[in-house]
Order: sequence, then structure tokens, then C-alpha cells
Amino acid sequence: MEDAFRAFRKCGDTFGQMRSISSIIDTFFFEWSHWQPLDRWIEALEPLMLARPAYPSGEIEFDIHCSMLIATLYRRPGHPLLQVCIERVTSLLETDLDINRKVVGATLLLTFCNLASRLDSSPHIVAIAEPLLKQPGVTPLNRVWWCNRLTYFLNARGDHEAVRGRAQEVRDIIETYGLKGLSGAAVLVEYHLGWAVMAMKQWDEADRVVQRMEQLARKSRPSDLLLVTEARLRLAMCRGDLALAVRDAPRALEAASAVGMIYQQVMRLASVVEVFAEAGLHAEARA
Repeated sequence: MEDAFRAFRKCGDTFGQMRSISSIIDTFFFEWSHWQPLDRWIEALEPLMLARPAYPSGEIEFDIHCSMLIATLYRRPGHPLLQVCIERVTSLLETDLDINRKVVGATLLLTFCNLASRLDSSPHIVAIAEPLLKQPGVTPLNRVWWCNRLTYFLNARGDHEAVRGRAQEVRDIIETYGLKGLSGAAVLVEYHLGWAVMAMKQWDEADRVVQRMEQLARKSRPSDLLLVTEARLRLAMCRGDLALAVRDAPRALEAASAVGMIYQQVMRLASVVEVFAEAGLHAEARA
């Protein structure tokens, strides 16, 4: 993809450059491991988008805006193009796009609403996407990622029991279609399930979920280590094991920094403040 981008840039092909960058960004989304390299691609795509080119098709415009949406959401949440992309993807979602593009667009919009706490907008997106997921043409990969975003939303609105069925759906898809390489998606949905069972105070099941996360996690993937560390820390807090939580708190911050998602760094700082405050380590919490 990078070779293609360099070739298109050398010959001055604007849309070749934009589509190459878009595809590169998408690889980081589906890998879901480390995000720092996206800074380069945000900076490369920004001037091309700001030039307001006449897109050759709605599909190409949609793909490029989807990619910039996810890149800025995770790495530059204050970027002015983020809101532009949200509005354009929302608008294009109502046009005659193919079913998988619609599912991807809905998945990314729900991701934004989850992280921005726009729970008032989420039900509309879910109402658009859920009927699409029942159609046979949706790819297994897109089904997995939709379920991951939906389980976050279900937890956020307190529908924890519904998360259990969706987590099993992800496991079934991965098993049925031989998608063992999607360890990031598998660990993430288990994390959401852990969130749900902890909220329901089902501690033994929470233990089993964390153990599954540890088995699925790969040491080479910063995102896996982040989710496992945070799940262990949260379970320790729920059970009142402050010594364990204090021990794991710095590891959670290190893991969030390695992943490079801005929102994760903010949320892990909040978790650590909570741990230190509960443990009476007030100076550490203030720092």
C-alpha cells in the first residue's frame, strides 16, 4: 500500500494517493494493535481532503471519509476534519451504497458515539445497521466488528445481559470462518463481556472471562496487553483487592501509551486516579 501511495504521489494522482492512504488506515483499524503510525497518514490525507476534490463516486468519497474518521478519532480527537467526516459519513449512509459499506459506516459512527458519549444518537445508528446484519451478504469480518461496537453500546446503556449473546456470536463467527487471526477482536469482545459480568457482580464468571483474555492475548500486541491489564485492575477494584490494583495501575498506563489511542490514555489515567484514591495514595492520585 505504501509503495502504491508513493507511486501515485510521484505521478500526481490525487485520488490514487487518497485511496492508498485510506486503505493503509483501514489496515490499522482491523489490526487494532498500535496507532502511532497513523499520524503520518492523517497529515498526508488532510491537505488532499481540504482541497475539496470532486470525488469520482460516492463510494470513494465514503471510504475516504470513513478512514479519516477512524484515524482522527483515535489519534487526533480534536482535529477539525473529524466532525466533517462524521457529518459526511452520516449523510452518505442514507444513499445507495452496497451493504458492506453501510455496515462499515454504521460501525464507525457507533464507535464515535460510544467514545464521545453520544448515546442519544446511537439508537438511530443501531436501527439502521441491525436489519442489514440479518442479510446474507455481510462479511464475517464486518459482523465481528459491528458486534464489538454494539457490545460497548449495550454496556454503556446498562443492557449488560444482552452483551453475553453478542460475545458468543463473535466467538461463533471466528470459529466458523477460521478467523483465528482476529485476536484483537476476540480479546476486545471478551473485555466487553467482562465489563458486563462485573457490572452484574458475577465475580466467578468475571474470573473466567479474564482468564480467556489472558489465553487469547498476544504479547506482541499492545492493545491485547492493555485490555488484559485493565480487566485485571477493574476486577481487583471490584473485589476490594487494592494492593493488586495499585500494583497493576502503572502497567495500565504503560500499555495505554504503547497502544497510542488518545481516549485510552485518558481513560486509563482516570482508572489509576480512582485506584490511588481508593488506596489513600492521594499524592499519587493528584500527580
